[in-house]
Amino acid sequence: MTAEVTTVGPDTPAVEALDLMIHRGIRRLPVVHDSTLVGIVTRADLLQVPLAVRRVAAESAGSMQDLTVKHVMAPETITVPPDLTIEETAVLMRDHKIGALPVVDHDALVGIITESDIFDALIGVLGLRSGGTRLTIRQDNGATLEPITKTVQECGARILSLTTYRLHDTNWVVVRVDAPIPLHLIQALVEHGVNVVHLASLPRGRATKTG
Repeated sequence: MTAEVTTVGPDTPAVEALDLMIHRGIRRLPVVHDSTLVGIVTRADLLQVPLAVRRVAAESAGSMQDLTVKHVMAPETITVPPDLTIEETAVLMRDHKIGALPVVDHDALVGIITESDIFDALIGVLGLRSGGTRLTIRQDNGATLEPITKTVQECGARILSLTTYRLHDTNWVVVRVDAPIPLHLIQALVEHGVNVVHLASLPRGRATKTG
């Protein structure tokens, strides 16, 4: 999560909150009152301000300068505690189709976790910036990981990351090793009955820019 969070109060003018987002390059602001989180306002909320302005003007003869964050923020905000796992947080964000979650500890805002934080965590956990080679393995039901890990060790390679998942009633293992195009390892795995179905080298800086 990001611990240093830019916040606004519910009485902050909407135009001021939008200007703050634009200048700091952020898309959302937690709304805090007396150290307590009371809502969250996004750039999309503020870009729809003209609709809210008409409502406020009709109710209180207000103007653009009278419109505050509390008029456009989402008061019912989903939050997470600081000890929630990354996996649970990612599922929560995906299920609710939201790009960020305030992190609250004992009613106090202590941070915010965004899609970018989740991506960074995934990249770090899987070691995706370390290069190496990605092996995709199809497993039979009940098969263990021992033949894979033991064979990698015997071939003098090192596992950078290992992930298992189930898709379309099939068990899959994705293992990344620190060996470029390890044909000797592939041969050894096949000899041990491991069904390697795909091999991909993952060098650093693979992406290229166009235009």
